[in-house]
Amino acid sequence: MGGFDYACQQFDDFDAFRETLVGWDTDPVQLSPGTLSLRSRSLVGEGLSVGRLELNQRVADLSHIDADSLGLVVTLGLKRWCGMEVAPGSLVVMGPGRDYRSALEPGWASIEFNVSRAVLAAEGSAWADAELRDLAPEQSVFALPAERVRELDRWTRALLDPAQPKGRAQAAQMPGRSFWAPLIRLLPDALPGRSAAAGRRARYELAVAALHLADRGESRTAGELAVSLGVSRRALEQAFRSALGVSPSRYLRGVRLNRARRALRRDRLSVTEAALDHGFAHLGRFAADYRRLFGELPSQTRPLAP
Repeated sequence: MGGFDYACQQFDDFDAFRETLVGWDTDPVQLSPGTLSLRSRSLVGEGLSVGRLELNQRVADLSHIDADSLGLVVTLGLKRWCGMEVAPGSLVVMGPGRDYRSALEPGWASIEFNVSRAVLAAEGSAWADAELRDLAPEQSVFALPAERVRELDRWTRALLDPAQPKGRAQAAQMPGRSFWAPLIRLLPDALPGRSAAAGRRARYELAVAALHLADRGESRTAGELAVSLGVSRRALEQAFRSALGVSPSRYLRGVRLNRARRALRRDRLSVTEAALDHGFAHLGRFAADYRRLFGELPSQTRPLAP
C-alpha cells in the first residue's frame, strides 16, 4: 500500500473540512441553528480512503466524485438523497460525472469510502467495471443486511479509533491487498441496477432546477424562483420539502448566510461588506439571523488562519 495517512479532526467550518477530502468534494449549507460540529476520522491509502463522519446540524450539500473512483456511503442516520429518503443501514453508491444532492438530519453519521477502480479490479470486484455516469440514483441505493452494517461499524471503529495507533502501525506493514481485502469483501456483491430503489424522487427535478438558479445567485427569494421557473409558489414549496426537508425561503436564507460567513472567514470582508454583498440591506436583521443560525454574531466570526 505504500503507507497511509491518518487524521482525527473536529471542524466548525465546512471549508476547512473540504480541504482534507481525498477523492471527492462537497459544498454544504448549514440549515439548523447552533454551532457547527463536524467530526471526521479518516485513513487514506493508495487508491482507497475510509472515513467516519458525525454531524450535529441539518445540512444540505452538493457532492462530486473524482474521475475513476467510486464513492460509497453507508448511512448510519436518515438522509434525503437525490429526492429519496434513504434509511439507516443503506449503501449509497456514487460515481463521477454527475451532481449528488443530499439533506442530512442532525445527528447524521456515516461510514464513507472512496475506492479507485484499480483497487477494485485488483481485488476482483465486479464493481470495477460498473458504469455509474448514466446510472439513475434510484438504482444505486442498496439495503445492507444488518449484520454487514454492524461488521462495517466494528471494523471502521477499530481501524479509526484515535486510541489505537498500534493497530494502524501494524496494518501499515501489510501489503496493500492484504490490508484492504477485508474491506473490499464487505462491499455488496450486487452490481448497480440489480437492487430496488429506496424511496421515490417526487418533484426532485423541479427542486434541482430551482437549486441551480439559487446556487448561481440568480434568484434570492422563493417568489423570484417560482417566476423564473414558471411554477406556483405551492409547487416550489412541495418540491423543496420533498428534496431537502425545508422550505425554499429557509434554504435561500441559509445559502446567503452561509456565503456571508464564508466571506467573513475566507475573504476577510467586514461585516457590512459581507452583509451587503449577500443581499442583506438591514444590518441589524442580518446580525440577528446570523446569530440565530450560527450561534454567534458576525462580528465574533474569526477569519481562518492563512
